[in-house]
Amino acid sequence: MDLDDGANAIARVLETLDVVIDPRDQAVAHPMKTVGFWEWWITRAMTDCMRPGTVCVDVGANAGYFAVLFVALGAGEVIAIEPHPGLAARLRQTAQRNHWAQLRVIESAVGDVPGRANLFVQGDDNLGGATLIEVANDRTIDVPVETLDTLLGELRGVQVLKLDCEGFEPRIWLGMQGLLARNPDMHVFAELLVNHEAAPWLQQLVAQGWQLRFVDYDAEIRPLRIDQIGDRTLWMLYLHRDES
Repeated sequence: MDLDDGANAIARVLETLDVVIDPRDQAVAHPMKTVGFWEWWITRAMTDCMRPGTVCVDVGANAGYFAVLFVALGAGEVIAIEPHPGLAARLRQTAQRNHWAQLRVIESAVGDVPGRANLFVQGDDNLGGATLIEVANDRTIDVPVETLDTLLGELRGVQVLKLDCEGFEPRIWLGMQGLLARNPDMHVFAELLVNHEAAPWLQQLVAQGWQLRFVDYDAEIRPLRIDQIGDRTLWMLYLHRDES
């Protein structure tokens, strides 16, 4: 099948890796195709945490950039979780095209309780903007919802987990406590959308003993105070239990 056919396109990412994308998407797929990378500061921070042969999980995989990064860095297994059917299909095509047996794609939304939900989708120019948070948008897709604890079972040896689910991260966190317990050295990169759930989630993290830090735009990891989150609309949290 020709995967550069108008409905699909091929992005050469990180100079050597082919990723199947939707050419209509201008949010993430476009820079992947035109410059070959995405969010260099997060890329570098994740690279610093990565160890070859380990397991990496990409929750809210979108066009697959970070899943591909994990493959490029030598992960033994990469699990890409994505609820949007079109994006999930292209992730599977990417794995097939590159013969990546280590890349496993799970087509599901993630939350704190299992069931089904409406995925509110944006226009075709922003496929990754889909969210389980109800918005003023009548374009929806019915999708399954599972907790990470259910989807990943007894998975151990997770080195890096990326969590980017358009504001649903606090509820996903509730459904991944078993995963956190089984992987105490896991490095978590979680997007924080500043809304009414942001501060309560950070307070919960502090109560659980996490040190609040974020990835700054120069790729440095810096402390984050709850009273400063209003300075931006989005933060990339970095959560890791440092050795004492």
